[in-house]
Amino acid sequence: MPSRAVVARARKIRLLVMDVDGVLTDGRMILSERGDELKTFHTHDGVAVALAKRAGLRTAMVTGESSPIAKARGAKLGVDSVVLGARRKREAVAASRPVASAARVRSGSGGRCCSKGFGVLIALLLCALRLQGAVERRYRR
Repeated sequence: MPSRAVVARARKIRLLVMDVDGVLTDGRMILSERGDELKTFHTHDGVAVALAKRAGLRTAMVTGESSPIAKARGAKLGVDSVVLGARRKREAVAASRPVASAARVRSGSGGRCCSKGFGVLIALLLCALRLQGAVERRYRR
């Protein structure tokens, strides 16, 4: 059960900010013989974006890459804003709204300096590893 402080911060969220690699993709980059870069995305991403929008949240994808693939995926999902080539993701978000009203979804728990100030931080890799550990402990008995 989340603490009251976390629930209070979550209620103030108005923007869902998603990293691309490792969040909307599985983290792999596929290169063709010609050097073209390909990424794989999951169909469920569209459901997540639709649910966030239905809840009244604005959505954004922020990536350090300058890949047109991310822009195309964001357009297909109906993401409100796609920021490419963002070396400082926190500052890219802060340019449009206070980061305290944003939830950031990232692939891991590292890089806390660029996540400071966000209302909520969701680290998918960390969550997945904790869930895996809990399941393994449950079924070892």
